[in-house]
Amino acid sequence: MKKAKFVIIISIIAVILGMTFFQLYLIPKFSDDNLENVTNDTDAITQDFDNMLIYKTKYMGNNSNIININNNLPLSNIKKSFSIHPETFAVEINYDVKASSIEQKKFEQAIVYNATVNFALVGNLESLNLNFNDITYTISRSSLENWYGVNLSSFENIDKLKKRVQSKLSNKTYLDKFMSEVVQK
Repeated sequence: MKKAKFVIIISIIAVILGMTFFQLYLIPKFSDDNLENVTNDTDAITQDFDNMLIYKTKYMGNNSNIININNNLPLSNIKKSFSIHPETFAVEINYDVKASSIEQKKFEQAIVYNATVNFALVGNLESLNLNFNDITYTISRSSLENWYGVNLSSFENIDKLKKRVQSKLSNKTYLDKFMSEVVQK
């Protein structure tokens, strides 16, 4: 009988130690690794566009692709909701924050990059509305294609996107011109 109690006590201690190790070490390590992979790739200047190509679709009717695109872009850390209007080929992203509360340069870089990626990856998207608590920005496919002088589907590889978009995002004059010529408030 003593031997059975001893085995049970040792088993309970082993389970408790195993659960403690799992809870205190393995779960946080796994969560931190996943968080690192997601959040390190949401800077407009450095994001690897090739990783976004898995969400490319000809038609905006695939709601999960649109949501996944925008959950992997700059501003993805902001609470938001989506309204998808397939009859007008429009997407609205409703951010639960004031635009004025975001650092201006990073905000403008995100607007340029996010709009470009959305239109490059969603073939029939015609209008993108970015609604913040204090302002709404509207970007159309035609204004964006006029800005770049190309069909946005040509941004199907990282080299073109880096050359035509990401390499210019540090230039304040470029950002100001984009915001005044392409974005409607």
